[in-house]
Amino acid sequence: MAAGSIRVCMMEKGGDKLAHYLQAREPNKKLTTMTAKKLTLSHDRTIGGVCGGLADYFGLDPTLVRIAYALLTVFTTGFPGVLLYLILWFIMPKA
Repeated sequence: MAAGSIRVCMMEKGGDKLAHYLQAREPNKKLTTMTAKKLTLSHDRTIGGVCGGLADYFGLDPTLVRIAYALLTVFTTGFPGVLLYLILWFIMPKA
């Protein structure tokens, strides 16, 4: 981000009002906006869309996330993969 600029995260509709307020307070500074990412279930789903949603959120390949999740679930005792998957499937909103 360039010096002398303001960054505003647009999380809700109220973000527009905040952007206009900040621009009015400091008109000589450049205003840049970002949109907040939201973690949702993916339409590219194998079972529930959890791994696809995680891959979309982090910008990764869904197949690699599924393989890594399966390996963590099978080969580690400290990672309750099936239970965590079911919880995420229940709490993550649909895309």
